Order: sequence, then C-alpha cells, then structure tokens
Amino acid sequence: MYNDVLYVYINKLANILKKGTDILNSVIGQRLLEGKIQSFYLNGELIDKINSTFLKFDKWIRIVTTDEMTKVYEIKELDKQLYSDMEDGFEFPIDSIKNHYADFDKYLNKKLLDWKELVRKDANTMSFGLKLLFEDDLTFIIHNQDYPTDLNEFIFDNKIPEHLTEI
Repeated sequence: MYNDVLYVYINKLANILKKGTDILNSVIGQRLLEGKIQSFYLNGELIDKINSTFLKFDKWIRIVTTDEMTKVYEIKELDKQLYSDMEDGFEFPIDSIKNHYADFDKYLNKKLLDWKELVRKDANTMSFGLKLLFEDDLTFIIHNQDYPTDLNEFIFDNKIPEHLTEI
C-alpha cells in the first residue's frame, strides 16, 4: 500500500516537473515584458519577500522554488493569483520586481535564450532554482537559499552559489 502511494506521488511530481520544462521551453526566444513578485506577510510582518516570481513573455509564468523543488506554472490571469485573508493575518501582495530590484530593468525586452535548473552538487535531485539566460549575456537567477534560511533571492551577476550546479 505504502509503495503504491509513493509511486503515485512520484509520478505526479514527475508530471509537474515535465510540465514546467515544457512551459519554460515554450518561452525561449520570446522577450521578457514584465516581472512581478508575490510576497508573504503574516500579521503585517514580512516573512518572505519573494514567495513567487511571475514573468510575462507572451503569457505569464509563475516560478515557485521552495522545499528543494522548483515548479513552473502557466498563469491565465494574474489577478486571480491574489490572496489575502486579513482575518487570519495572511497577505500575499503582488508588486513589480522593478519596485524592489533596479537591476531587473535591464532584462526587460530581452529575449530568453535558454534556462538551466540549479541543483545541489551533492544531491542533484534537489532543486534550488533557475538560471535564465537572456540576450546580451544577461543572466537572471531565482534561487531558494538552503536551510536554515529558506528564502528566495534574485542574483543578477551570474554568480551561482558554490554548493549548486546547473543542469
């Protein structure tokens, strides 16, 4: 019984990862038009500045990297991604990346040429983000810091953290 449940879970996870690969491949050659971040606040306190990353090419994609996993989704309507429950103290506001990271401006209207997944050197099944390669030798890294930090960060200078490699 346990093996059956594990098998189903692993297959579902593999399908999510394959779908993310297909989504990323579908935006190669397209220009980046806009970027947004979704933050996470609890009772008015900022818990995670970059809870999710939204990038607009010919469609919006959502990138979530946490718990040693990176997931990519196609988003039909960004407004429907908003969620706030003030009664319980949860807020997930969405704001332009440019309002928080001035370096992001140089990526706008640049073509995405390729992407790489960032994994641990000692455990390549553990994903810690994506490296997006744009024209003009620009790289944009979305990185989930390992425990105990477990927060996302953007890296604009192509410096992959030492414990990671790209595949």
